[in-house]
Amino acid sequence: KKPAKAQHALPAPKPGAPAAGPVEEEDAEAKKQQEEQRREQLMQKVEELKISLERKRKARARFEEYVKDSKSGGPTGGYGTDYTKWDMWCPEDEEDDMVNSCTPNTPEFRALEKDINERHERMVEQRQIAERMRQAGNEAFRAGQWSEALRCYQLGVSAQKTSMPLHANAAQAALKLQCY
Repeated sequence: KKPAKAQHALPAPKPGAPAAGPVEEEDAEAKKQQEEQRREQLMQKVEELKISLERKRKARARFEEYVKDSKSGGPTGGYGTDYTKWDMWCPEDEEDDMVNSCTPNTPEFRALEKDINERHERMVEQRQIAERMRQAGNEAFRAGQWSEALRCYQLGVSAQKTSMPLHANAAQAALKLQCY
């Protein structure tokens, strides 16, 4: 009877070759796995490129079909991109009247323009007042006159209610005055 071989025995080294240790075998195995992974990645990339190429080929074929159809008056009836007929369009009289009614020569338009200008002037004036009040409030705040600063900030807020710096400054002055 022959003695049983060990299941995990290393292969016998070839004559004249250095003996391979377990570390070298692990390195070879890891290298082989890396090569296999790289090959799989490359094959996947090749498949993606094939799919992309096929998609581009189909898109090109659709475009060429479209060009052929548009030249022969295909599904669009030859009118797909032909804008020459637009040059022949003529507006109706009602449309001319509608356009003319919107001109600045009407009293309604002049009244609207006047209202816009007045509102703009008021807005600019209120913004200037608010800025002056903010600066005056800042000076009073630096001087430690918190009640005067609060009064200035509140006047500024009444002139321009949307000014966040004025609201914040007024709140700070109120805190200094312990007006919770």
